[in-house]
Amino acid sequence: MFDSVYETFISKDDNRVCLDIPKNDFLFSYEDITKDTAKDFVNNYFREKGREGIPNVTDVSIESDVIRLYIKIDYSESQKPMNVPDSLNMRGYDHNRTR
Repeated sequence: MFDSVYETFISKDDNRVCLDIPKNDFLFSYEDITKDTAKDFVNNYFREKGREGIPNVTDVSIESDVIRLYIKIDYSESQKPMNVPDSLNMRGYDHNRTR
């Protein structure tokens, strides 16, 4: 289902995205089109595609054969510095072990 999604960025410097999904594909997995089902779809889409940021569905538009989801992405959590250790704990591992 995610292969048939068309993703459009509203502007180059903006954090808004529009997803166009064929109506039949969406209704194959969901019984109806609501903001809650749109949120679920978008969360699954971002997880499947490995996208950064937290998506928030701002609007849902239903046309004859396409569902258009307007999303605002919050990148604040993904831009925080990560705590990466400078060394690994390798107790019990002999580095000079021969094979």
